[in-house]
Amino acid sequence: CPHPLGASKSSPFFGARLDLNASQTPFDVQTQPKAKFAESLIERTGLINDRLYKREPGNKADFGTPEQFVPATGVLDPSGKSILWESCVTINGDSWGFNQYETEFKTERDLIRMLVEVVSKGGNLLLNVGPRPDGTIQEEFVQRLRAMGRWMDVYGDAIYGTTGSPCARLPFFGRATVKDSMLYLHVFEWPADGRLRVPGLRNAVFKATLLGASDAKLTTERDGNDWIIRLPKSAPDATASVVALQLDGSPQVVAYRDRPDEAGVLSLTMASAEIKTRFEQRAKKENILGHVYLTKWVRPDDVPSWNIAVPKAGAYRVELTYGASKEKKGLPVAVTAKGGELAGVTEDTGDDQVFQTHAIGTLRLAAGDQVLQMRSKAAAGVAAMNLESVRLVPVR
Repeated sequence: CPHPLGASKSSPFFGARLDLNASQTPFDVQTQPKAKFAESLIERTGLINDRLYKREPGNKADFGTPEQFVPATGVLDPSGKSILWESCVTINGDSWGFNQYETEFKTERDLIRMLVEVVSKGGNLLLNVGPRPDGTIQEEFVQRLRAMGRWMDVYGDAIYGTTGSPCARLPFFGRATVKDSMLYLHVFEWPADGRLRVPGLRNAVFKATLLGASDAKLTTERDGNDWIIRLPKSAPDATASVVALQLDGSPQVVAYRDRPDEAGVLSLTMASAEIKTRFEQRAKKENILGHVYLTKWVRPDDVPSWNIAVPKAGAYRVELTYGASKEKKGLPVAVTAKGGELAGVTEDTGDDQVFQTHAIGTLRLAAGDQVLQMRSKAAAGVAAMNLESVRLVPVR
């Protein structure tokens, strides 16, 4: 994938890494001898990552290294400007070296979608492989790397040489990348009605094509501030298909926010959510049989959030659509926004994959643009639910 330090499809990045401290605990050593030694050694010919300093915006590092998670917004400096960064992630659970007892591995689908997400946020994916003592690579890793390679053989143009998405949020489950005047839409959940909505795109669309399916016929139409792309019935790739839009210039977009419908109802699906998180992320978005939902939600630090626009302050009935088996009944959750916080508990829906809607109470929302979050208050290691959506119905 495109390395933020200068890689491309034709000129891969090669470099040496200087490790001065193996501690995984963020710390600030700007005044310490080893920091000065590294800075003098590297000078203008190398880059220093943020492990030498506190991992926080504004440090002296040249690039950020979020570990075992993908930041919701990429990595930003104190002014909000994107900086160089790469997510450092293992294929297995948490072990960076070979672990013969490891039984948990990220799926091929997880890894391909993670690659797309990282690149769409302007980053690089550093994917760790822990070899066996004899230097060989275990088959679980080989299978996954080969699957990523097969996907890249078809869709590499939407990854190599691209920059981050102009769209911080999208109403469909997927991501976007950009190369000059080409906007690539990576679609994880194929729309059942064949209509892919691209919100707030101001550009003219000259042509729409489906990578890996050159015979597919796509049509486009303007719908207010949005573009509608009409797609074939079936996705060419169940993990991530790519629609390429040829625009009249670099993409110009209006930031997407979830807004109320004509009845004043805010319907917040997991498709438009981002997961605010930190080290050792577990929660992820998944899709099955038309449902897009949050799963593996076993850490309170993994927080789904939505950017919403509330035209008028008022009270809203909060309805959650989720799946939860009987042993999860009564687990605490909370919904927070600018107007306050609403606490609730889960109900038994029959199974984690049986989605039902349950109201948890009334929340007052302030007017204006804001962020709505949902938090699991269950103990660490306990998944409260598979969350599909949050619905806010105005109370008349």
